[in-house]
Amino acid sequence: MIREIFLKMHNPEYADRVMKQVEHDAGQAGFGACSIALFGEPGVGKFEFVLSGRHVTRRCDGDSVEGAAFGGPIFYGHAALSDEEAADHPGNIYWYQAKRANEVFKMLDGKQREVALLETSRAEHGTETVALSGKERGLPASR
Repeated sequence: MIREIFLKMHNPEYADRVMKQVEHDAGQAGFGACSIALFGEPGVGKFEFVLSGRHVTRRCDGDSVEGAAFGGPIFYGHAALSDEEAADHPGNIYWYQAKRANEVFKMLDGKQREVALLETSRAEHGTETVALSGKERGLPASR
C-alpha cells in the first residue's frame, strides 16, 4: 500500500524512474528502508502523509497547510552522472520539476517575483558539516 501511495504521488511518466532511484540509493534494503508517518486522520480534517528514506522525502498534504495543496520538496536534487552536472542535468529524474517551477516563476509579474525570491539564502554552517577529523584509519565508511 505504501509503495502504491508513493507511486501515485508522482507523474506516471516518472513514477517508475523515481522508484528505481529510491531503491538504488537505499542499497540492499531498497524501498523497505523508508519510513512513513501520518499526521492527523485522513478523511476527517487536516492530515499529512510523509515518507522518508535515504535521499528521499515526500510529503503529501491533506489540508494541513493553510492555502497549500501540497507540502514538501518540489525539487529534489539528484546528481545522476557525477557531482559536476551540465546545465541541462542529463539523467536527473527530478529536472523536469525544476523546469516546471521556472515556468511558473516566468508567469509572475515584477511584484510577484520580488515576493517569490528570498533576499538571503538559508543559513549554512560553511564547511563544518564536512570537516575532516584528521584520522586516516578507523573511519566509519573506510574499506
